[in-house]
Amino acid sequence: MGGYFGRGKSKRVKISSPGLLRGASQFGIKMTVMPTQKKPQVLAEAVIDPQMRYEEALKELEKLVSAMESGKLSLEETLTAYQRGAALLKHCQGVLAQVEQQVKIIET
Repeated sequence: MGGYFGRGKSKRVKISSPGLLRGASQFGIKMTVMPTQKKPQVLAEAVIDPQMRYEEALKELEKLVSAMESGKLSLEETLTAYQRGAALLKHCQGVLAQVEQQVKIIET
């Protein structure tokens, strides 16, 4: 089964490995099959709870990095873990930006 993954219409990357599709759920990646005329498209989206605490997201990110650095993950699993890690990083950066804004408000 082949397909595409990415966010939105502008970031789609063709994937052809069923391993990526099977392993995605273990890293919190939501896979959606989008039927097309030629081949189905698969959109992968890392689902991050917006209420996830910074410490929890950071701990999960550290586990993903350790798993990827261990060399025990397949290429597909590494790619899926990387995508989840990127989403966690973005979440952590957003939380930090909110805290920085709160600190600026308090200081003024």
